[in-house]
Amino acid sequence: MSRDARIILIGALIVACLSALGVRAADDKAGFSLAFVDVQKAFKAYKKTETMEVDLKKFADTLQQQFDRKLAGRLLTEAERKELETIQAKAQPSDAEKKRIDDFTNLSKQRDTELVGLQNANNPNDQQKGRLKELLDLNNKSDADLQAFQAQLMQQLEAKKVEMSAKLSDEIRATIGKVAQEKGFTAVVDKQAIFYGGVDITEDVITSLNAATK
Repeated sequence: MSRDARIILIGALIVACLSALGVRAADDKAGFSLAFVDVQKAFKAYKKTETMEVDLKKFADTLQQQFDRKLAGRLLTEAERKELETIQAKAQPSDAEKKRIDDFTNLSKQRDTELVGLQNANNPNDQQKGRLKELLDLNNKSDADLQAFQAQLMQQLEAKKVEMSAKLSDEIRATIGKVAQEKGFTAVVDKQAIFYGGVDITEDVITSLNAATK
């Protein structure tokens, strides 16, 4: 469970507890009973957590494939990259298009080899200097594009993690409330906030969570 999601959940539970404590003096006849939940344990034991991790890995793999495809055309011109990416985006490229992908990939590798060779050349002539500048400009622009694209993909991955974690946190919080109400508890806090007393309903929450996923 992400740290931010856990903090949000713990905070909500503590607020619920404090709210209940605030009305205790005015309603002693109704009684007050406190329960606690090991939220981290419940999150790990929730069957949907494993499913979330699998789905998140699949999403991350998809993003990695996108980056690898872009990386394969690192030393292509803008027009060449656009053509390559258009073909790569097709679900079922033709044999000719597959060959075109290989051609572009090999071209990028050849330019990379050429760039290294020119950088290590002794006393390059004017033609070699011109070609070196051309390839360096292409390389620098490509690196900047790749860094920006990688940052974009990382943002997408982080957003997906937050979205998935928030959804599970909401489900766990709702189940905690349901179990607490069924057992007649006035308030529930996270185990980390407990110093003394309270009833542990963690296993009841886990059982209820997983029963709902069957």
